[in-house]
Amino acid sequence: MFYFDDLCHHFPSTIETFQRHVLVNDTFEEPILQSFRDNLTDTYRFWDSIPANCIILSAMEYFNGCALEERPTIRDMKLLDTAESWPYYLRNKTGVAAAYAFMIYPKDRNSDVSAYIQAMGDMCFFINVVNDLLSFHKEQLAGETNNYVHVRARITRKSIQDTLHDVAKESSAAHARITKILQFTDGATAWKRFVDGYLTLHLTQSRFRLNELGF
Repeated sequence: MFYFDDLCHHFPSTIETFQRHVLVNDTFEEPILQSFRDNLTDTYRFWDSIPANCIILSAMEYFNGCALEERPTIRDMKLLDTAESWPYYLRNKTGVAAAYAFMIYPKDRNSDVSAYIQAMGDMCFFINVVNDLLSFHKEQLAGETNNYVHVRARITRKSIQDTLHDVAKESSAAHARITKILQFTDGATAWKRFVDGYLTLHLTQSRFRLNELGF
């Protein structure tokens, strides 16, 4: 997904037509997009039908979210104070969080979806906003102001510092709820391992530049 994050900025028209190409079974000129579509088809080999459906829909929403994010009329539109749900509406599309969350429970774990589905909303929120928190430093250095934190701050008329504090507090609360929901299920260990790996990814990948903050 790191590759597609960069692709969105440089080739927004390619991203915007991704879903149509998939639905009409067109061949992609870009080999990476063709390979990605093939990987989506393989999803059903490793996950049960409903989780696989959700993974694929999340991937499709990602491309649509990126297309929205890169559209000039969206980037430049006036933000209304009453549009409080807008920042997360867009963020949830671009975060691919549902795909990551459902991928935690492949077929070979034999975990019924009922074991973790009640935590899924909080899982998606946690995955999305933790990425926002740990990406904020590099985005700030790059001068990006259309990210979730900045857009939310402008709409709520709060400072960036206060917004970061709010998001961190909300992510911690979401994680606590997830832990409580999963505590007596076989999904708890898998979730803990995912969180450990997710945090490690951000802390060790140079693209996030967190070493500059002492991590």
